[in-house]
Amino acid sequence: MKLQNLLPSLQELYLDIPSKDLLETKTAVDLCLQVLPENKILALEDQLSILMPFKPSLSCVLIALLKKLPSDQIPSKTSPEILSLINNANQLNSIKFKNSKNNNEEVKKILVTISKDIRVLLVHLTEIILQLRATEPNTESAEKLAQFGLDIYSPIAEKLDLYVCKAEIEDLSFRLKSPETYKTLTKEIETLSAEQDKIILDGISLIENLFLEKKTPYIRTEGRKKNVYSVYQKMKRKNFSTAKEVFDLFAIRIITNTPEECYQILGILHASFRPISNRFKDYIAVPKPNGYQSLHTTLFGLGTNPNPTEIQIQTKTMYQQAKYGASAHWAYKKNRSSNFSKDFLKKNLWTDPTNFEDENQSKESIFDELTSKVKNERIHVFTPKGDIINLPQKSTPIDFAFAIHSDIGCSVTNAKVNGVIRPLHYELQAGDIVEVITKKGRTPNPLWLNFVKSHSARSKIRNFINAERKEDSIVDEPINSPLPQKNPIRPKSKYIDQTQNTSRLASVMIGGERDSPYKIAQCCTPKNGQKIIAYNSRGLEFMIHKQDCKTIANLEPERFMDATFINVTTIHITSQDRIGLLKEIIETISNSNLNITQTKLAYNDNTTTTSIEVEYIDKKLVMTALAELIKIPNILSAQETTWS
Repeated sequence: MKLQNLLPSLQELYLDIPSKDLLETKTAVDLCLQVLPENKILALEDQLSILMPFKPSLSCVLIALLKKLPSDQIPSKTSPEILSLINNANQLNSIKFKNSKNNNEEVKKILVTISKDIRVLLVHLTEIILQLRATEPNTESAEKLAQFGLDIYSPIAEKLDLYVCKAEIEDLSFRLKSPETYKTLTKEIETLSAEQDKIILDGISLIENLFLEKKTPYIRTEGRKKNVYSVYQKMKRKNFSTAKEVFDLFAIRIITNTPEECYQILGILHASFRPISNRFKDYIAVPKPNGYQSLHTTLFGLGTNPNPTEIQIQTKTMYQQAKYGASAHWAYKKNRSSNFSKDFLKKNLWTDPTNFEDENQSKESIFDELTSKVKNERIHVFTPKGDIINLPQKSTPIDFAFAIHSDIGCSVTNAKVNGVIRPLHYELQAGDIVEVITKKGRTPNPLWLNFVKSHSARSKIRNFINAERKEDSIVDEPINSPLPQKNPIRPKSKYIDQTQNTSRLASVMIGGERDSPYKIAQCCTPKNGQKIIAYNSRGLEFMIHKQDCKTIANLEPERFMDATFINVTTIHITSQDRIGLLKEIIETISNSNLNITQTKLAYNDNTTTTSIEVEYIDKKLVMTALAELIKIPNILSAQETTWS
């Protein structure tokens, strides 16, 4: 786009541009024409040619123009907001492309800057596309730039629905990374396109005649072709040898006015052609994590196509959103401010820059966390009321609980997934209905850090644990002093016997968690010390069987869960008092993987007896604790007395 044509284009896009804004933009254009050399003017015009189809806000255009000028040439009356955005954009320009997986600080810079305002992203992506276009393959810099494009910029564009940018970044990066493969595949797709164009046109004609016959309202129909890198990825994933095997390489898109018309059209198509049942996706009712909405279906017998034909049905607004992402809001809502920008980012679960300001966070964890934020490696699950909760892939009920509220996450004890009791480390699947059960007084288990996936859950669990450790550190009193109100001794266990078949000695841990409801199976009546397994009886409670019980051979294998007896014993410690002794005793027992449930103190003239009730799974853990306790200075003896 010629700079001289920019103002008329903006006036056509925004019919009500205030004269002040128009003058500010005209001044920026004039300065660029006066100050910049010809090659930079041409580069700026190329950039605007990429930017303008996104119907950018006026401020976006100003950023693109003014950031090309030397800082001393930027008009003094430029608003502080625009100056701040130019500064953010310039920070992104300072990125040095290395191996993206070792480029954690650069990734952090990109994500944190972008998370503050989308307008910076739009300008920066256009510059990246220009850089990709201008770079020649078979050079070291080309390969690094290509990898960064595929690993970082493409997922960012997809995250914000900028599919036009995403497709070009992918194809250009692919051209630089694997030039020969790109050339071969591009030629093959062009050959197929020549063959398929008539088939797609026949299909469109058939659909339009059907709509005319049924008096079905719609706006238009059009063909859609996958971009080269998308085809390559699918061939690789499906182990295809040629692009011809990708039957959704070409598709038909139908644009309508309303969501109701989308479903009406879907019904007409399914009634007229045979759909493939497992190829139907309703992204209108349940949008993709990045907000993408559409109905996808695949039909047999459409026109002259010997293969199944993919159909995408969208409203005009959904189509614009998918094509232009955030910028569609500026075009349709005539919104030149950035206020909606934050709402859009929040809706799409973008990152809060303060999440990554922890100086103690390793570079590797920063990279993993940030890249997982921008790549669409997320799933939708539902609350029992049907609310959608967006989580990272492989999330657990604990991630779900923290996504609802911190208090729920901290106090969760059990979970039901699709009506079936599952352990808290259970891996959730897209579409699961999740219900969590909480208990007052429950606190996060440090073991949760081994399997939670979301940054939010991990951060809140860590914060709780660190706060508890800080409180623990104040316990440095003589052992015969009154205990602090908050102390590191855990409350008395509520894991009481639930049947007549086990003694006070044992309760049962199921799937690594306690408090799950259970009964002892009468067919084998397992006793404490025997190897056991839990069977979920249709979401009500668990039945505890011996592992060699003959009955379990006839049960559904997917409903079994690991289980073990938890035993209780008391450790009696005789000691001579000194400051810090109680703290050392508690730390030694806890470090031996024993759960403290109760403590009692008895005082004699020269000695103190501490009785600590603990829960254990393996008797060896108790013996280890006793051996370590006796090594502590001032402890005279440490022995065990089992409950009877």
